[in-house]
Amino acid sequence: MKFKTISSTLLAGALVLSAAGTAHADVTYNDINGAVDNAVETVVLAPGETKTVTLTYVNTNEQGVDHDNDDSTPKLYQDTENRCGAHGTKSLVLDVSTSNPAVASLNTNQITIQDCDGTASVIVTAVGVGTAEIRFSVAQSSTASGTQWTTPADFDVQVVAPDPGRDAPAIANEYLHQAATQTTLDACRSALGTNKTKSNWHGNLISMVAKQFEGQTFTTAQETTVVTFVRQRCNLT
Repeated sequence: MKFKTISSTLLAGALVLSAAGTAHADVTYNDINGAVDNAVETVVLAPGETKTVTLTYVNTNEQGVDHDNDDSTPKLYQDTENRCGAHGTKSLVLDVSTSNPAVASLNTNQITIQDCDGTASVIVTAVGVGTAEIRFSVAQSSTASGTQWTTPADFDVQVVAPDPGRDAPAIANEYLHQAATQTTLDACRSALGTNKTKSNWHGNLISMVAKQFEGQTFTTAQETTVVTFVRQRCNLT
């Protein structure tokens, strides 16, 4: 089944349907990308981190949703009611599950939404490295009437090990041996060599790096700080 994305902005204009019009499904969707579709978003966390995901419950005519998967005129998702199924004393109750609690745990296994435009949240805690599927389904105890579409609420969790980082001399050495051009190496030799043959430039440079960044480690995203320092010492920036 294929769905084309509807932005949350478009939903606001689709909530009110005429009494004589065709009724359409109630939708519960997450706030990870703010779109109503059947694409399963992925939340990336490190062990110990948490993420609060808010779900919104609406009634919409789902203009632009291609339920018959033929990329032509969309066919609307039929409902038995022309209003939100949760109203008055009726509530939408959803079961929430994680496929791998050793990777991602939940603060609850059930949420309740009382009315149209209502919201509810789940808190995901990253436990261990791996992936887990977070899925929502209508609970047996739900009293909301009509058709409920919960696929847009689903998401996955990917838990990745934190980047341990490296010390600055290791980053500088890797740059000089793998990334630096011959022009760069010649510039470093000219700027930092202090003996007659300037052959000690490498040791001098690594000593400068170690002194400048003593006791610090850098993640992959931060390594440019060290590379920039190396190039400055070689009079290249």
